[in-house]
Amino acid sequence: MRTIALYGTIAAIITAALVLFSTQGGPAFASHTYRRLQHADAPPRPGRAGASIAHSQSHISPPKHPWEYSYKRDRRNYGLSEEQCSVAFPKLYKEVDRAVAYRKKRGNVTLEELDVGWRGDGIVRALIHDNQLYIIDAHGVSDANHRPRSIATLHALSRAVTSTSEPLPDIEFTFTDHDSALREGDGDHTTWGYSRLASQESVWLMPDFGFWGWPDVGLRSYIELQSILEADEDDFLDKIPKLVWRGSMNVGSGHDAREGLLKHSADQRWSDVQTLDWSNKTDIHEKLLSMQEHCEYMFTAQTEGNTYSGRLKYLLNCHSVLLSHSMQFIEHFHHLLQSSGPEQNYVKLKRDFSDLPRKIKSLGKPANMPHAKKIANNALQTFRERYLTPGAEACYWRALIRGWASVQGFEPKVWEDRGELIEDWRGGMKGRKVLRGAPFESYVVMESVGWDVPSRPRKVIDLVKGHGLRINQWKSFADVDVRLDMIAIGVRADTRGSSLDELSNGGGSIRTDNEIRQSHSSLAHARDWNGSDDPGDPRNFSLGRRIYSTLAVTLLAFVTTFAASIYSPGSEEVARTFGVSQEVAILPLAFYNLGLAAGPLVGSPVSETSGRKVVLLITTPCFALFTLGAGFSNGVVALVVCRFFAGVFAAPAVGNASATLTDYTSGRYRAISFAFYYSVPTFGAALGPPLHMLLTEPIVTLVCLYNAFLFGLIYTFVVAAPWVYKTYYGFGVSGQSLSFLGMIVGTATAPFPLILIDHLLFQPRLKRFRETKSEDERFPPEHRLYPALMASFILPACLFVFAWTARPDIHWIVPIIFQGLASLTSLLIYASANLFMMDAYGPLYEAV
Repeated sequence: MRTIALYGTIAAIITAALVLFSTQGGPAFASHTYRRLQHADAPPRPGRAGASIAHSQSHISPPKHPWEYSYKRDRRNYGLSEEQCSVAFPKLYKEVDRAVAYRKKRGNVTLEELDVGWRGDGIVRALIHDNQLYIIDAHGVSDANHRPRSIATLHALSRAVTSTSEPLPDIEFTFTDHDSALREGDGDHTTWGYSRLASQESVWLMPDFGFWGWPDVGLRSYIELQSILEADEDDFLDKIPKLVWRGSMNVGSGHDAREGLLKHSADQRWSDVQTLDWSNKTDIHEKLLSMQEHCEYMFTAQTEGNTYSGRLKYLLNCHSVLLSHSMQFIEHFHHLLQSSGPEQNYVKLKRDFSDLPRKIKSLGKPANMPHAKKIANNALQTFRERYLTPGAEACYWRALIRGWASVQGFEPKVWEDRGELIEDWRGGMKGRKVLRGAPFESYVVMESVGWDVPSRPRKVIDLVKGHGLRINQWKSFADVDVRLDMIAIGVRADTRGSSLDELSNGGGSIRTDNEIRQSHSSLAHARDWNGSDDPGDPRNFSLGRRIYSTLAVTLLAFVTTFAASIYSPGSEEVARTFGVSQEVAILPLAFYNLGLAAGPLVGSPVSETSGRKVVLLITTPCFALFTLGAGFSNGVVALVVCRFFAGVFAAPAVGNASATLTDYTSGRYRAISFAFYYSVPTFGAALGPPLHMLLTEPIVTLVCLYNAFLFGLIYTFVVAAPWVYKTYYGFGVSGQSLSFLGMIVGTATAPFPLILIDHLLFQPRLKRFRETKSEDERFPPEHRLYPALMASFILPACLFVFAWTARPDIHWIVPIIFQGLASLTSLLIYASANLFMMDAYGPLYEAV
């Protein structure tokens, strides 16, 4: 009986254990129970999802009995609860808290602050509703620089939003994929960005696109880099005992720091610091290092670039000692960098790196190696194994969403009524509501917020190759509903005659990916630039090469216009030599200009299919030969023919110059290049007739130079005005057109002050001169310069006021007024100078 009772007791205990096991979470309960037996002092584990958290908080404080973070288990756990995120990454959310506190002082975010027009391009307006990401407006993100950045950012955000089981608040927001969210003069616009200056408190920091991947620089995936390093990285003491750095000097804010690094690491045994010339393929092939190869060194150097440094997060994944100067641009994790104390995870240097030799020699001493390894260990544990994991990124995104919601002063409009009526099953009519924007899942496929159904065939468009062709010269992908191959696209010349709409509907030359692969051996490839640092982009060529190219095309244009006008003084000699009338003698000049008009009909299309350089190399020698032929002509017919073909072959030098300068110059600096370009050809046209006078008459030289400057000024306004009003006032396309209003009024009113000054000053003095002097005496031509005398003082003042008032806090009409006055005064000077030259030298040289 006692045996039966014993067995019955054992069975009851087992049954009770099984019931308890099944009702308390199975294996998880078993492992928890085991841990409790092993660690009697450990607190109990909280429930799976934790308590519901109010949306007014961006994150919560760690609970009294925290869930434990495990790097191996949770580094790629995108679905951590809010409570678990706070336990795992308690120091991550400083930037979110700062932005929330700033908005609470300033006031809640308004709907009007979500306008994207102020940024021009590279900005996205989006909506999160019911844990789903919607794209409302992808504004100027279709080119090769903004497109991969915006898509990578949207991927990371969508992953964070959809991977959590906890409800997220509905928000509407904007983010920009520019290196710097705010430019100088942008004021305090509110948006999400990759980096900010300390003074730019209105920017909400988000993880940059490189946390997803940066294929442009060879980093295929951020997760892949971490996996490679974890599997293959050497121990700290087994690494190369040198400091490594690679980078270009063609950068913005970080140029001074990079110069300091090069200066103080030059010719040092501990240094492997080298610059890269992205325009030199040999240089790149020999010097470029992958991120994995950077991690083979004990010491890595960090410098800022154009703004923040995209490489910093990658270097912090190395089990190495990072040495960095103090940084101007802040990213969302920078506050985690510790330069001293027991948790030191990098070495802080002066911005000019003047203390680098002393610091690196100290770290490299055998006695200090344990300290150096401790710094590397701290960096590894802080960044690669915790705060820079994909799981941490997802937690930060959700904290950012909750923080934004806590100061969002409006209820996002999720549904919209498009005014469409549909017939219901009873035969009645009812309205239809739709969700705003496009779900991320469809946007990332179609790259458009709206499209036709059925959609157009998504084939690769076979574009015409152009030397330096940029995709943003065409309509955006969304407009034509066609996705371009961003690596290489086949080229066939018969596409130029077709519009993109025709191409996307099957017209022109459209080929499938397989067809393009089969034809790669025989067709040239058009290439778009893979980001702002692509070495193939002419805008990334060295400064000397870009200046040389600008001068080359500008001087070619100068020669072209110079050759046109230099014939003018010799027309009378031609008439006498060949025994023809003056009208016939003018024909070589007229036919040269006719050739200039005809030349672009062939030269411009060929430059798009074969490249601008090829066209110039062929046409320029032909132009020279026909000009030589004109000089040796024995008759007026031969002269006219040679001058005509000289004009035809000279035309590409003018027609392609502006396109070439656009290829080489970014929008920010284009006005400078075009100012010189538009001035020099005008100078050439003015220089032709009085060439000999330039050596004997200084006044002629000065007038030519001044007139060239005035023409350049006018064309500078033509180029710069739309950019100014788009950048500083957020003008759209129609508004940019109206920005020429000042120039229109200024040039239209120029005759009135000229007539008034002539009537009040010139004519009375001329009358008195005639009354007191003989008819043989000439009235001094300097009297023609009264308008220029007054305008020459007003013009620089107008330019100064225009430059200093073109900013958002001053009404846009003010710079437009002074732009108009600058145009008016420049014409007063130009007209007066030409009247002076006519009176001083007679009609033969009036072209000056």
